Amino acid sequence: MKKTLLAAALLAGFASAAQAQSSVTLYGLVDVGYVYTKTDGLNSLNELASGNQSGSRWGLQGAEDLGGGLKATFLLESGFDQGTGTSLQGGRLFGRQSWAGLSGGFGDVRFGRQVTITSEFFGAVDPFGAGFNVANLGNVFVASDTVRTDNTLKYISPNFGGFQAGINYSAQNNGSESVVSTANNRLAGAAVRYSNGPLLIAGSYDTVNYGAPGVDSAKIWQLGAVYDFGVAKIHAAFADQKNVGAALLTTGVPAGIAGAGFENTKAYMLGVTVPVGNGSLFGSYKRASDWDVDGWSVGYTYDLSKRTNLYTYASVVDNVNATGANTLAVSRGNVVGGDVTTKQFGVGLRHKF
Repeated sequence: MKKTLLAAALLAGFASAAQAQSSVTLYGLVDVGYVYTKTDGLNSLNELASGNQSGSRWGLQGAEDLGGGLKATFLLESGFDQGTGTSLQGGRLFGRQSWAGLSGGFGDVRFGRQVTITSEFFGAVDPFGAGFNVANLGNVFVASDTVRTDNTLKYISPNFGGFQAGINYSAQNNGSESVVSTANNRLAGAAVRYSNGPLLIAGSYDTVNYGAPGVDSAKIWQLGAVYDFGVAKIHAAFADQKNVGAALLTTGVPAGIAGAGFENTKAYMLGVTVPVGNGSLFGSYKRASDWDVDGWSVGYTYDLSKRTNLYTYASVVDNVNATGANTLAVSRGNVVGGDVTTKQFGVGLRHKF
């Protein structure tokens, strides 16, 4: 009897220890505000808009300690519009990210739907943090437009004194792979960054094979930097983008340029972030030369707590709307012909949990 009780106690202890080595976290973010959008030739749009500074989301992330410094990891993340309660990313359950992987002294390996290594490394280069609708640099830097790809293998190296590198590959970046391999849109990318003290530098190269005979692959490389002087941060970025065609619509390319003879362009961004009170004032100028897209944006965030902040922003950008319905969705980066100006203003609240 004593042996049975001892064995049961030992088993219970081992079970508790094993359970303590695993963790699952529920997290999320809710962002809602008022946005006014006016594009030349279209009616103005006033709306209660979701996901302005950051996309509203909820998710589950977890890790299990496998011993020897090795961990099994996963992340499931779903985007939503809290104004309507509907899911985003084409109605996918976990459309933002859905991956599992391993991490250890070798770095991180992840398998599934996820943001590209370029999007991950360049988020801090943009003063607007890849948010705030038409204000962010994703309208002219297509590889940084929070690009998410299906069927993706990604590797991120350990941090060596501030230096990190990463690669990703997708056999079909949007949807299931075809048995006809030449019909798949294959995407590959590599990026490096150095972040130490006041300096951040990032560089990347991405290519997309469109899976169409006679269509040249897209080739995009980017370089960006941020330097923190204490009183202000200076942001700068450059991109050379070639053969950006219709098949890249799934990864953020402005729709109006597809097949219009404007597949190639060079993009530029210069910005600044200044601490002001209990928040930050920031702004940028961006331009895509051959797409004739350029504009100014300014924003301010005010922290109410570590998890909650208020924000406001305003943008005046040429050629960043599509012909047709005047909705905020098409105001986020689609080019039109001619010289058309979009003006946008927003205020809102963001809460993390």
